[in-house]
Amino acid sequence: AVAYGPDGRPYMHVCPIGTEPVGDAPPKGGQMWCRQPIEGGYRRQGAVVKWYNNGKKRFEGQFERDKKHGVSTQREETGGDRLLRR
Repeated sequence: AVAYGPDGRPYMHVCPIGTEPVGDAPPKGGQMWCRQPIEGGYRRQGAVVKWYNNGKKRFEGQFERDKKHGVSTQREETGGDRLLRR
């Protein structure tokens, strides 16, 4: 799925095979993720990105079977990154 960031440049959210992109990047929305259909609903599978209201990225990470997987990056609104491991 392609969305446009606050700088007007396209943001391409790539999802694994068998999943679909959900949500919108700013200015239309504040988060995008990939969901995988399962019996009775959906689960998060693949990339997740969240933004602050000002358009700066707040969180980037991966989900596997609806749980955080690998290294995630959480950003402060004013700048600076903090790596989160799971």
